[in-house]
Amino acid sequence: MDTLEQLEKKITRAVELIESLKAENNRLKSENSELRREFEGVQARLKTLEDENSRKSEKIKGRLTSILDKLESLEEAVV
Repeated sequence: MDTLEQLEKKITRAVELIESLKAENNRLKSENSELRREFEGVQARLKTLEDENSRKSEKIKGRLTSILDKLESLEEAVV
């Protein structure tokens, strides 16, 4: 095999490799975009859950305070 044929085969392999890498790059970009959207959705859901948790905690604190106030009033009435 002469030098020109070897060079041609190397160039052909390089072009094929470049095409393969471009395809993989495009696939990875697409996957990355999808994962970013999914991550943003998860972040939004987390924020919603944290807000709900905070509201529920405040409601529970309010109810406990009310119960403790009633118990204190009852205790004062008994003493």
